[in-house]
Amino acid sequence: MKDKKKISGLYRQMLLITILPLICMGVVIMAFFYKGFEASMQKEVKNEMKNMAFSIEEAYDSIYPGDYRLVGENYLAVVKGESVLNGHTGYIDSIHKESSMEISLFYEDARILTTLTDGNGERIVGSTAHTIVINDVLKGGRESFYPKADIGGSKYFAYYKPICNSDGSVVGMIELGKPASDIDRMILKAVLPILIIVAAATILVAFITFSYATGITKTIKTLDNSLNSIAAGNLTSDMDAQVLKREDELGHIANSIKYMQKELKNLVEQDALTGIANRRSGEKYLRSLIKQSAANGTKFVVVIGDIDLFKKVNDTFGHEGGDTALKGVAAILKKNVKKSEMAARWGGEEFLIVFRDCTLSLAYERLENILEEIRNTEFDYTDRSIRVTMTFGMQEGSGDMTIETLVRLADELLYKGKQNGRNQICTSDLE
Repeated sequence: MKDKKKISGLYRQMLLITILPLICMGVVIMAFFYKGFEASMQKEVKNEMKNMAFSIEEAYDSIYPGDYRLVGENYLAVVKGESVLNGHTGYIDSIHKESSMEISLFYEDARILTTLTDGNGERIVGSTAHTIVINDVLKGGRESFYPKADIGGSKYFAYYKPICNSDGSVVGMIELGKPASDIDRMILKAVLPILIIVAAATILVAFITFSYATGITKTIKTLDNSLNSIAAGNLTSDMDAQVLKREDELGHIANSIKYMQKELKNLVEQDALTGIANRRSGEKYLRSLIKQSAANGTKFVVVIGDIDLFKKVNDTFGHEGGDTALKGVAAILKKNVKKSEMAARWGGEEFLIVFRDCTLSLAYERLENILEEIRNTEFDYTDRSIRVTMTFGMQEGSGDMTIETLVRLADELLYKGKQNGRNQICTSDLE
């Protein structure tokens, strides 16, 4: 009886020394992974907002040239150049609709344009920014990012960019907000499979023998290293081949982590709707290509394309029809670029194409073929066919140019093509 109790006690101790460390390690891994992914997601959101704020500022400078100022006596209005801004929310409403971000334009510390609404659906114009934001952005003149900021009584990931007049004075700011609850749900959705996997592994390991514990410990260490690597933002690291070949539960975990790594990579680098690369991937590719060009003179051409009259497509066929057109155009672009090149959705109905090891004239010929294919393709939607055209701005790249400069030049050519009637390729060097 005593021996039986001793054996039973050793069995319980074995379970304890096996399970408790694994539970502790699992908690630490998940906490580290969660925090790492949360930090990575916050950085991604910040960069997205920064790019969006830059685009909005560029758009307002393009649409309304001139400085911001107050005019009027009984009723004060904010004017940019010669145009009154108060009440003209069409542009920010369209951005809000595409990105789900809340957008506000401040003159000094007061909202003059906003997509934010109160409980009655009224826009909350006239409300003021938080004192911290005023000190950091308006008085400090620097862009700022605030996780879990309070905007209109709700928590947002908020980004603020100062707006300056031509004399350099800060006269206002652009505010972008993304609901914190949306980001929290994305993080939870990403880490939940690993929580389940770690819990399952802990239960399974409780039934293995002590002699097998050394091998289990070694395998778990490999998984730990892999999870830490993913949490640190490395989505291309390789898993130990021997671990992946295991035919037990730990092998399943290893393959699940590998699958999760692939899915996270797709989530971060792939556009969810069209299946091609997203803006982040396009910027990463361009950054690498510019470095290569600076080092060895690699020739490349950057193209920004925009589907013509896309709002009309949405109005005619609905947003699902618009999505069909976006996916169809993306498929044509992807088919016509090489593996070493890039086709990415830049945002909304805008696409990025990068032709590598290619002269401007050759890139122009290839782009003409792409445009012709788009013109002649009918995208099937229910029992109807959708046809679209595109306008492209094409800019030759070099190693001494920045991404911002390249995209701006291509955007300017795209805008010129739009003004000249759309459905064309615009490049200054071939005119």
